[in-house]
Amino acid sequence: MKKQPIPYVGSGAYCYSNSTAMLLASIGEIISPNLIEPLTGVGLGATLEKSGLLFFSHSNLSPDLGIGNALDILGFSYQSKFNQTKSKFPIEELKRALVNGPAILGPLDMGYLTYNPNHKFLKGVDHFVLAYDINADGIFLHDPAGFPCVRLSIKDLKNAWTADSISYRQGYYRYITSIKRIADRDEKDIYRVDCTP
Repeated sequence: MKKQPIPYVGSGAYCYSNSTAMLLASIGEIISPNLIEPLTGVGLGATLEKSGLLFFSHSNLSPDLGIGNALDILGFSYQSKFNQTKSKFPIEELKRALVNGPAILGPLDMGYLTYNPNHKFLKGVDHFVLAYDINADGIFLHDPAGFPCVRLSIKDLKNAWTADSISYRQGYYRYITSIKRIADRDEKDIYRVDCTP
């Protein structure tokens, strides 16, 4: 089966929303990152990390979990996978998953995304990308920070995906794949607030 091209959506500041929009587009669902972003529940604000790095988000809900929040509200099922230890690098599992469709990878440490000419200055900066293919030469990504159709070596992928410097990381090698619509939601459903105890 020949894979269909995945439209590229890019804006580095909202990498998780743009990666989610690309994942949805891979199954023909065109949903704007402008809608996805508020549905993630990732608050606006800033947190100063112990390392001195300023993290532009709110510490109550991290982007990796916020993606799931948005997909749930929009009526999609998906698989979110991660490992408890970094010793179990799931490259073979990811290869099998990519046969059936793309996957959002993240958080990643941008300091290891060597296709980015500024990667040496980005150590500890969190990021999300869409992986769409893999072979012996590396993994192929749409990076919302302005890098469509790039290749990253498996070694650099492992270093980036371990994300040791990302404070909110929960587990290692998190990815979201196997997207499928399970419910039709209109605007009323999406924005409804249910306060029932």
